[in-house]
Order: sequence, then C-alpha cells, then structure tokens
Amino acid sequence: METKKNKIHFLPSVIIFAVIVLLVWLLFSRASASMDTDGGQTLETALENSAVLCYSLEGFYPPSLDYLADNYGVVVDQEHYIVHYDVFASNIMPDIRVVPK
Repeated sequence: METKKNKIHFLPSVIIFAVIVLLVWLLFSRASASMDTDGGQTLETALENSAVLCYSLEGFYPPSLDYLADNYGVVVDQEHYIVHYDVFASNIMPDIRVVPK
C-alpha cells in the first residue's frame, strides 16, 4: 500500500519536470530564431558598409557580391543566409537583402 502512495507523490514531480523541460526548449527555440534574424541584419549592414566603402575608395559600387568578398573580405555564410545583391548602375547603391534560410 505504501508503494502506491509513493508513486502518487512522485507523479506531480515528473509532470513539473516535463513542463520545465518543455518551457526551456521553447525559450531556446525562440532565442535561436531571434539570433538568426539579428545575424542576418548584421550581415546586411556589413555588406552595405562595405559597398559604401568601395564607392568612397574606388568611385563605383561593387559590381557583385564576389567583388566584395574578394576585395573587402566580406564573408557570407551561405548555409544560413540567402543574399540578394542587385546592381542597377555603378553609381547607384545596390539593393542588398539578407534572408535567413
């Protein structure tokens, strides 16, 4: 009889532990998603700053993302981000957008 009582007292502890594990997992998922978005914004800002630096030093905006990588050391993590780099003319700032995958 006493064993049955111990099992009943043990059950709320297991449920509370499971709820805590679930909450930690949910918070971690949200934090991870937030970091991906922030990282994409940081990359976009770095690309824009590098393009402006190129324009101020060379007199034209970079013709491609590869030009920025080769000449200004910008590294894009293509496993985690998609970069849209659209050039209209050499004297107009390119349209740069970074989207997390």
